[in-house]
Amino acid sequence: MKNEKPNQQVLSILVLEDNLTDVVLLKQFLYQEGFTTIISHVANENDFLEKLHTDTYDLILSDYNLPGYTGMAALKKVKLICPQTPFICISGTIGEDLVVELLQEGAADYVLKDKMGKLPLAINRALGEVQQRRALKNAESELRILSRTVQQSPSSVIITNTSGIIIYTNPKFTEISGYTVDEIIGKPLRILKKGRTYDNIHAEIWSTITAGHIWQGEYLSKRSNGELFWEHTTISPIFDSNEDISHYLAISEDITGKKQTEQAIKESEQTFRFLFQDNPLSMWVYEIESLKFLSVNQMAIMKYGYSEEEFYAMTIRDIRPKEDIARLNENLTDEAGDTQFSRGWRHKLKNQDIIDVEIFSHSINFHGKKARLIVSIDITERITAEKEVKILSEAVQQSPVSIILTGINGKIEYINNKTEEITGYTRAELIGKSPSILRSENISKEESTKLWDTINRGDKWSGEFYNKKKSGDPYWESATISPIFDEEGKITHFLDIKQDVTDKKKLTEDLIISKDKAEASDRLKTAFMHNISHEVRTPLNGILGFATLISEPDIDEDTKERYLNILNRSSDRLLNTITSYIDISLLVSGNQEKHLNRINIGSILNDIYELFAPKCTERGLDMKVVISESVELLVMETDRSLIEKALTHLLNNAIKFTEDGTITLDGRIADGSLHISVIDTGIGIEEQAQKNIFGHFIQENFSHTKEYEGSGLGLSIAKGVINLLGGNIYVVSAKGQGSKFTISLPISQL
Repeated sequence: MKNEKPNQQVLSILVLEDNLTDVVLLKQFLYQEGFTTIISHVANENDFLEKLHTDTYDLILSDYNLPGYTGMAALKKVKLICPQTPFICISGTIGEDLVVELLQEGAADYVLKDKMGKLPLAINRALGEVQQRRALKNAESELRILSRTVQQSPSSVIITNTSGIIIYTNPKFTEISGYTVDEIIGKPLRILKKGRTYDNIHAEIWSTITAGHIWQGEYLSKRSNGELFWEHTTISPIFDSNEDISHYLAISEDITGKKQTEQAIKESEQTFRFLFQDNPLSMWVYEIESLKFLSVNQMAIMKYGYSEEEFYAMTIRDIRPKEDIARLNENLTDEAGDTQFSRGWRHKLKNQDIIDVEIFSHSINFHGKKARLIVSIDITERITAEKEVKILSEAVQQSPVSIILTGINGKIEYINNKTEEITGYTRAELIGKSPSILRSENISKEESTKLWDTINRGDKWSGEFYNKKKSGDPYWESATISPIFDEEGKITHFLDIKQDVTDKKKLTEDLIISKDKAEASDRLKTAFMHNISHEVRTPLNGILGFATLISEPDIDEDTKERYLNILNRSSDRLLNTITSYIDISLLVSGNQEKHLNRINIGSILNDIYELFAPKCTERGLDMKVVISESVELLVMETDRSLIEKALTHLLNNAIKFTEDGTITLDGRIADGSLHISVIDTGIGIEEQAQKNIFGHFIQENFSHTKEYEGSGLGLSIAKGVINLLGGNIYVVSAKGQGSKFTISLPISQL
């Protein structure tokens, strides 16, 4: 049946099931029933236990029969590790006895796989029971806090019914009044011995509270031993759900000490002067009618900077900023009462500094004049601190970096606005969750252990995470995690300050690539200048020099022929050098073109052999061609000139570095590709040098005075043109054992 009230909450569900098909069907079924879920799937005991220990889930769905494991065993682990998480068993067939046993062990429900229509009801019922348990637990917690608050209250608390029968007193009442609980509970309120002042206001109290209002006042009371004491009491009616009065709550404070102090001040001016002058707080007395200072204590003189004589020539208006005078005048009419407290006032010191103050004032008779005694407390630092806290709070909320606060259990307790903006998750979705919800890839156990070891010992950890947003988009974050300590030095929270560095990392990577390219370009330029200086100047000098010598009139024919041969070789070398520079320029700039035609590979290799066999003979080398019949008959679409160019450079290279032995041209087909190899018995190449052998201007023993002539571009050009044809070139060689350069061209792609 379609879930009539789809659960709008995103449910985190752990599924223990060894049949992947059942997991897929379960996901599809939950989606069709209107549930929004995040499914974590495990198929064995070890993965299941690891998930229970590392993550928190709203629901656990488990098969009963699994390889080497049972749903009953899984349930017992759930009740041990996360007892509040609902566990529903989903299986094929199972006996009624096992079902009963599952439910007795604490399973929320049991659903047969062929009756999955009951699953939405089971899930909603299980989640509803969890919510009810949580609500009950919260209510019980609040009730316990309230009970402890009342029990530990520094004020006396009495609760009566509407008839005035006492039904509750707290320990403070017993302490103050001397009555025991047994003496009071169930007795009428009048059993308490009140003093004469209470008798005078008794009618006023009852008329006020029975009318549904709060009464406050002071009166004399008697303790159980008859001793008199002053109480300040607030009596409030308590209303039931129908807004009818069901009880009365009386909260009283023993103010005997305060009364005695007031009386002492009134009765003894000597004591008053002593308490006044030596008080560590700023105090003064001013006349109500004229507002003039009548007396100031030493702390006021020190704090405000005025001398005693200067104070006596001033009124209380003179220590107020001009903009506060109007407010002072408005409030003076309200100061005729008894003791008053007010804050939000500002005072001006002699040096014109402005301070924030709290004021305690009391009406007194000072030498026959109506006056008020003032106690001024400088709260400037407190106000500044409160402002700083507010600013700090706003700064954290509006911070351009992500800020996450977690408890020592790793669960998120606070996030700022930037965290919501970056991750796409709302506060409600992240509070109470583990920060791992953001992880795109789990960090290794070693890294995780190092992180937790660092912060648990009180140190700061810094590093980077590869995270994912709610949308699934990945991003890089630079994180600093710091422990937060209480007054006793105990870690209470962890502060995670993170910044999205995705763009920064990409920029850094781009800069590194650009730097490498620039350095490579610089090295290439240097090599080019050295190379062109040698490879152009050397044959050019030969051409110029021998062109001059050959023009001498008295030169004989043999000498002239020898000079012409040198002149021709220098010209060929210069032409080859310039051709190589043109070829490499076209390749590097991307302007080298390829012209594809249907070409017989055998004809290319035979022509190359015909061209290079005489050169090998001239050098005293043997040249062999080993071509399979399939290569001899192979016709493929390619660029003949580019293949010939690559083979020409490889063969020239082989002849150059081979003193004696054999040059072999080998052609074969393997793995759907054409493989053409040039094999020599020359000096070979060291393994380290092979890594860069196809770079520009590279010979194994390349220096400013090379042993072998040449531009060093041959192998680079060969690789470039073969890559252009979609192929590759690689080398196998050993020092002193010759080299084998192989061209590989994929036939299917040409």
